[in-house]
Amino acid sequence: MLLQRLVEYAKTAEESLPPFYTRKPVRFLLRIANDGTPLSGLRDTADPAAGRRMGVERVVPWVTRASDIRAVLAVDTVEYVFGWVVDSNVKPERVAKQHEAFRQLIDEWAEADPDSPARAIAAFYAAGHHRAISPPEKCSRTDLVAFEVNGQIASDHESAQRFWAKVAAGRKGLGRSGLCLVCGQVRDLLQTIPQQIPRRLLPGATQNASLVSVNEAVHGYELTKFLAYTPICITCGLTIISQLTALLEDRKHSVRFAGQGAAMAWWVVGESTFDIEEIFNTDDPKKVRKLLAAPAKGRPPTANIGSTFCSVTVSGNVARTVVRDWIEQPLPQIEDNLCRWFDDHLIVDWSGELTYVRLDQMVRVAGR
Repeated sequence: MLLQRLVEYAKTAEESLPPFYTRKPVRFLLRIANDGTPLSGLRDTADPAAGRRMGVERVVPWVTRASDIRAVLAVDTVEYVFGWVVDSNVKPERVAKQHEAFRQLIDEWAEADPDSPARAIAAFYAAGHHRAISPPEKCSRTDLVAFEVNGQIASDHESAQRFWAKVAAGRKGLGRSGLCLVCGQVRDLLQTIPQQIPRRLLPGATQNASLVSVNEAVHGYELTKFLAYTPICITCGLTIISQLTALLEDRKHSVRFAGQGAAMAWWVVGESTFDIEEIFNTDDPKKVRKLLAAPAKGRPPTANIGSTFCSVTVSGNVARTVVRDWIEQPLPQIEDNLCRWFDDHLIVDWSGELTYVRLDQMVRVAGR
């Protein structure tokens, strides 16, 4: 049900990412002309003082690639884009293969769509301009580089999104269609979930973590690896990770207290605009009284009747997501629980006025 509710919530979410895209900080930006000529030097967008230690966050193509050499379209690490060996522990032969894979992917894109930014990037390499660019003094092998052509980031181009969707689906797809357990439709199925949840969002994780994975035969039904017996279509697989990541990043939909080993995210499926965070963390008596007075009207708002409140508590274990708790209840029931919560701790303050305590204050008092 967790996966289904995430997909249902995505249908009402304000923003959706292109298939096989995610948000990542891009540190370096290179502007080039249509003929591949660099229009400026390599621009470093990192600014620790502004909270951009790794660069400016952008929506970029991405899929999980473990230790395989698999280039990403038009945005990749300095090893892939320039063939730089900036880490003495990495073999130069491997970096050379990574760079060749990146250039080959650009050439394939240019061949598929000659009018796309790929033509300019391919010309940049063909003219040898990449050899004239030296690694900055402070540079990590994981730093990402993006190309800008005609004032637009190349990977943002509609052509890039179409081409990358085909490439990534070929890499992560199971190679057949089937009934998706999440949406119940017959669609192209995934071999593995193509993206992961950032480790910074999962207490206890030491790497970016998978939510659904079967990467060893001993873990799977009939000793079968991957998602052959856990059929999830491409659309649902992408939606699940992007929505859970977005919820965990949103302070209005998640909470993590220092010293605790888990994070909690919540959302509402349906037409209701109910905001539990606003209710829990308010000490405004008017807002609380409005909630408490709702039963006197005879019934809750129509939008709330058909809505469902969902909450998941997660943590990390190395590169796996651990689901510690799952709550799914009709929204009116949640509102009834909130009414009882406020009734239970209603007190009189120093001035003689009735008052309510914010949840975060209650947590601090409990020492948790």
